[in-house]
Amino acid sequence: MTRLHLSACLAACFALAGCHLDNPSTGNDTEPALDPARPAAPHRTAAEALAGVAMEDVQPETMSRADLDSLGDVSDRCVFRFTAVGWPSFVYGGAPSTGTLKLNEALITLPRSGGGAFAESGLQVTLRPLDKHAADDARHEADLIIRLPHTPQELGFKGYTECHPHFAERVAGS
Repeated sequence: MTRLHLSACLAACFALAGCHLDNPSTGNDTEPALDPARPAAPHRTAAEALAGVAMEDVQPETMSRADLDSLGDVSDRCVFRFTAVGWPSFVYGGAPSTGTLKLNEALITLPRSGGGAFAESGLQVTLRPLDKHAADDARHEADLIIRLPHTPQELGFKGYTECHPHFAERVAGS
């Protein structure tokens, strides 16, 4: 019986040891010296990024350093993160006032449609601050709400917003 348990444990360990190899997502455990840096996600319109995709499978993704670099100067922009110190999923503000969301392995830039909303081709992203003092540039709790075209439900995510210069300092120091 002990050999059976030992064999089962060893099999499980070997199976789990290679799990990250097929998951190159940002934040996944990789070896920087061995694994080449991933290129930035392609920039696509909302219609292109959502074409042929099952809407129930759409989830925002975390941007990488390459994704942020592809957006140009982010020193006058704000970000939404799922965690207080994680990489952003939505970068917004600046001139012109746009928001860029990483969705379906693509960077989608949306024009501001009013207030905290950004929209194009039926895709709408809205930021809803949850703090009383959300007007300053410090980190604040917020909801990121995504409305997909031809879908009655909305997707809601809790996280944090942070604006320049705090965001630019963190990106430069990473």
